[in-house]
Amino acid sequence: MNGPLARARGISLLEGLVAITVLAVGLLALFNFQAGVLSSGADAKARSEGIQVAESKLGELRTAASLGYPSQATFLADAAGRFSGASAVAGTNANFTLTWNAQNLAGVAPRKQVQVTVAWTDRLGAQSVVTGADIRWSDPAVGGYLVTQTGPGGGFIKSPRGDAEYGRGEINREYIAGTLPPTTIHGDGTVTVVTADGSYQLLDQYSGEILIKSGSPLSVISGRVYVDTSLRISDLTQVKVGAPDVSWCTTVYDPSDSTIRDDTSREIFSFVEYNCYVGINWYGAVGPLWTDGRGQTQFGPNDHTCVGDDSAPNTGNADSRHPQLSFIRAYRGYKPLKDPTGQYFMLDSNNNRLYESVGIGAASGSADNYPGQDFLLATINSATDAKCLPLLEQGDAASPVAVWPDVLIGQQDYNPGKFVCLNNTCPSVLPVDTGTAVATQASHTISGSFLVNGAPTAAVQSVYTSDNENCTVTGATYSCTVYDLGGGWSGNLFATPSSGYSLLSSPGAFRALSVDAANADFTLSQSTPRTIGGNVVVGTGAKFTGLTSDQGGSCEPTRKANGDPKAGPFTCTYSNLPSGSAVTLTISGDHLCTTSGTLSAPSVVSDPNLTISSITASIADVTIKIGKNVSPCP
Repeated sequence: MNGPLARARGISLLEGLVAITVLAVGLLALFNFQAGVLSSGADAKARSEGIQVAESKLGELRTAASLGYPSQATFLADAAGRFSGASAVAGTNANFTLTWNAQNLAGVAPRKQVQVTVAWTDRLGAQSVVTGADIRWSDPAVGGYLVTQTGPGGGFIKSPRGDAEYGRGEINREYIAGTLPPTTIHGDGTVTVVTADGSYQLLDQYSGEILIKSGSPLSVISGRVYVDTSLRISDLTQVKVGAPDVSWCTTVYDPSDSTIRDDTSREIFSFVEYNCYVGINWYGAVGPLWTDGRGQTQFGPNDHTCVGDDSAPNTGNADSRHPQLSFIRAYRGYKPLKDPTGQYFMLDSNNNRLYESVGIGAASGSADNYPGQDFLLATINSATDAKCLPLLEQGDAASPVAVWPDVLIGQQDYNPGKFVCLNNTCPSVLPVDTGTAVATQASHTISGSFLVNGAPTAAVQSVYTSDNENCTVTGATYSCTVYDLGGGWSGNLFATPSSGYSLLSSPGAFRALSVDAANADFTLSQSTPRTIGGNVVVGTGAKFTGLTSDQGGSCEPTRKANGDPKAGPFTCTYSNLPSGSAVTLTISGDHLCTTSGTLSAPSVVSDPNLTISSITASIADVTIKIGKNVSPCP
């Protein structure tokens, strides 16, 4: 056979060797790839298991914090113990070395900052993962109290969103059709309407879109965001205000009326006005934002926000209005937790009172507006609270420029600090949430004795405060703990006398008590049953229709067959008449004439009241004479 086909009879030895070589190289690469994948998978499994070991340890420490200590003080005092150590853990994918340590962090909510490290060795060498958390002690009794729903509102922590909800793109067709006029036009592009079912809706003024709605009136937090010239914002429409959860905030910038100048026409501030609409029971924070129009903040590291009033001192309390740095202003109310009976306030193991959070309008159940809630944006290097003061003073009422609006009558330049109490009973040191102890010394002790004739005597069963808190009674003395919510404690003390004693005087009212008070004594007298008795003598033609007494006495003169009073013996009985008391007998009928016996003999009097003073024992010889006229008398 001749030609090309005759020459193509098979594969040469060289071509076969090349093919085998290519195949071997490919198989080797595939094997190495598979081995790498398997090794990488093993490394990933080891890392995942290491993370699980660390998280398991954190969970163990959290449980120990809640159940392993009787109080917050003992938890914080345990510097080592459970919160510092090391151990070896034999894992499925590696052998791990577990170490953990903690340091105490002070502040409103003292806690431990825990760091957990898990280390192991794989084919690439030493590996580790590090995780951590802030762990606080919590009273287990409070947890049970909340879970069993025995607390106010069912016992659970209420959502801070309040009673409002978002409109989810709905359109109020009645408003668009003009059949539902707005209740309020806010001037910020929104209106409020009340629907036929009585619900409240905040609408876009032009499209009728429901922004938020509620079964109750909406509350409004409003004010201005002032921008100092040091913060060069060319487009103030990008200055916004935000609030968390269910809320709707608007800002209005009017270029023709948004500049504050001093008396030399120098511009010192520009401003935007804002409104934040929330439902009843909302609590949270409100703060200014400076965006680039695409959702990214523009604030630099030296850009800050000042709040407060330049003329206000630092009270040291959470609601202090002194000049201070804060990017947000928090709004929250607190009320003390009570036991399931609703009678006594709950305390933790350190005798700190426990609180729960309440929201805006919670006390009244109606809208509660907060105008004049202003912020000042400025560039401040090495920022401290003190550097806010000269910025805020530019708007002082004493200067040619008045920036901060007057909100309260008779109060100049009012502006709140970084916290606003929603119910005016917030403690000076704020708890974080329901069931969290207030670690504060804002309490005072009132103590004293029970005095009978000047001598301490065990004459009282119980003492309680006007806050309905029980005090400790020990024999002839007592001690009360009262809580200072800021500005001192004001109230009264009340005592329940033991049988046979009567209360003559108490320590009186306390006003703005800010220190302990000793020698706040109760004065009592020993009382026993007593009687006043004698005879009633009625003159000719005179009428005698009855005899009564004050001081709880019950008088019984002799009576005729038909039940009418008549002359004869009488007795007034007193079940609890203190020694030295005075009683007044009142005669019903004609004139009181002379008397005899224990009493002196007065002239005829027109006053029917006969007073017997300084009674130290029962009396049995009183004679009461009643006449028709001044003369004759019996």
